[in-house]
Amino acid sequence: GRSGAGKSVFLKCLADVIEPDSGAITFDGQTLTKDQPVARADFRRRCSFLFQSNALFDSLTALENVALPLEQTTSLPDKEVIARSTEALKQLELDAHADRYPSQLSGGMQKRLALARAIVTRPELVLFDEPTAGLDPKVAYEVREIIARRKGRCTMIVSSHNLHELEQLCD
Repeated sequence: GRSGAGKSVFLKCLADVIEPDSGAITFDGQTLTKDQPVARADFRRRCSFLFQSNALFDSLTALENVALPLEQTTSLPDKEVIARSTEALKQLELDAHADRYPSQLSGGMQKRLALARAIVTRPELVLFDEPTAGLDPKVAYEVREIIARRKGRCTMIVSSHNLHELEQLCD
């Protein structure tokens, strides 16, 4: 859809980031409403979201940004959190930058860092909001390739204004 069509708002409603004005969001037979905290918590454990703006924390290193969802949604020991976070960084060729802050990374590296954070929990569902927005064509291609390699590992919902991109990523 075009800019302003509501793609990001729709995904944020699906991700339980904002409450829809009307209607209901259900996941695995459970309605996600304020009065269903258990269903919402279960959904958050099973889903991740790649924000269009990356939504990285400037005060956290790359490794800490990736580790954050594991710390918030699992009871894994610290050693396992670090191991899984390091592996996610390695998959996206960012392991050499684990101690850097987002402001020390290029735009493409920041997008890959946000993607590492989105996949580190091994979610069943990943929501991608304009995953290549603002990237140069070469980096956009690389990000599309990384996402395409995730096919079959989880369900992915991708929002984009770029029909060519959607044709490459979706089936």
